[in-house]
Amino acid sequence: MTLPVQLELVPVAGGWVAVLNEAIERDPSFVLAYCGLARWHDEIYWLRTVGSPEEQTVDHRSLAEAALEKARRLQPDSADVHLALAQHALFINRNVDEADIQIQQALQSLPNNAQVEQIAGRVARRQDRWDEAVRHMERSVSLEPRDVAAAGNLVETYAYIRRYQDADRVFESMLAIAPLNKYPSLPINRASTQFEYSADIAPLRKAVATQVATHLLDDRSSISDPLMVAIFSRDAAAISRVLSTEHAPIAENGMIFPDAWFEALAARLRGDNSAALNAFRAARPEMEESVRADPARGTPLSILAMIDAGLGRAEQAVEEGKRACELSSFKINNLDAVAVRANLAVVYAWIGQNDLAIAELSKLVDRPAGGNEFITRPSYGDFRTNPLWDPLRSDPRFEVLVQRLAPVAGKELVGPNK
Repeated sequence: MTLPVQLELVPVAGGWVAVLNEAIERDPSFVLAYCGLARWHDEIYWLRTVGSPEEQTVDHRSLAEAALEKARRLQPDSADVHLALAQHALFINRNVDEADIQIQQALQSLPNNAQVEQIAGRVARRQDRWDEAVRHMERSVSLEPRDVAAAGNLVETYAYIRRYQDADRVFESMLAIAPLNKYPSLPINRASTQFEYSADIAPLRKAVATQVATHLLDDRSSISDPLMVAIFSRDAAAISRVLSTEHAPIAENGMIFPDAWFEALAARLRGDNSAALNAFRAARPEMEESVRADPARGTPLSILAMIDAGLGRAEQAVEEGKRACELSSFKINNLDAVAVRANLAVVYAWIGQNDLAIAELSKLVDRPAGGNEFITRPSYGDFRTNPLWDPLRSDPRFEVLVQRLAPVAGKELVGPNK
C-alpha cells in the first residue's frame, strides 16, 4: 500500500519545510518544530529519485540530521525527540538497532501514542519479530481507529506474513470509514491482496477499471495499477497499450522503473526475442542511473541484474544479483531482501540455471513476503501468474513451491470483490 501518494508528497513536504523553518525563526527553542522539520526532510530524501531535479541537488538527509541534533540538544530526554530519531534511523540510515533503542525510549514516555506504536511495529518487523510487530500495529489502530495510514500499515504487515483473512477484515473496516474521494486506491489495494492469496485476477481487474473511471486516482496509480493488471493478466498487448498513453514516471517505493523494462516483459510474452533485447538495451542506462543514485540499496541493482540476464550477460547478471543480496541482506533490510533474492532467482531462471533458481526460492516461501508489485513477491498470485517465472513453469519443483503457497481449503476470502 502507498499512503500517502509518493509523487504528490514531495511538494507537500516542501511546503511543510517552509512553514516549520518560519516557526523556528520565530522560536529557536521550538523542539517539536525541529522534529517535524526532520521528518519532512526525511520524506523528501526518501523520495529523492521521484522528486524534481532541483530537490535532488539539496542534501535533505544532512538537513534532517541538523534539525535532529538541535532538538536533541534542547531536550535530550524528550519522547518526541526519541521518536524522530527512531524514524530517521529506521527509514534513512537503515540502522534498525539504533531505531529500536530510540523507540523503546519513546515507548516508556508515550505508552499510549499511536505513532510511537506504529514505529515500534515497523522496527519489530524489520527485526523479524513478527508477532510483536502485529501487536504494536494492532495497538496503534486501536488507539487511532480512524487513522487510515495506521490501518494500512497493519494490512501490509498481515500481508507480509500471509494472514490474508486478517488483512481483508481490516480492509473492510477501512472502507467503512475512509472516503473514497480521498483514498481511491483502497478498493484496488484490497483486491491486490486478494489476488496474492487467490491468483484470481478478475476482482483486481474490476477494481482497477472502476477506480480509473472515477478519475480520482493520482498520476502514479493511474498508470501503475492498469500496468500491474496487464502484467499479471499476462496480456502483452495491454502492457503496450498502457505504456503508449501519456503518463507520469512509473515509480514504486521511491524508485523509478524504465518504461522499457515493461516493454521487454511484453515482448517476452509475445515471444519476440529481438524486441525484448532492444527494450532491455533501452532500459539498462536508466536503471544504471538508479543504481548510481542509490548505491547502498540492493533493489535497483537487482533489477539491473535481471536486465543483464535478459541481455544474455549471464556472468555479469549473477555478479550484480549477488552483490544486490549483499546490499539488502536479511540483516540489513529483511523486507527488501526477499524481493532482491527473488530477483536473483529470476536471473538464474533466465540464464537456464534452474537448480540455483529453485534453491533461492525454496529459502523464501516459508519466510514473510517482501517485494514490490513491479518485481516479485513470493505469494501464490505472483508465482502462479508473474511472467518473470515463465522459464520455471515446466519444472515440477517450481510447481511444488507454488502449491506450498496455495490457498488453504476452507479459508477462502469472502469480500465484495469475490
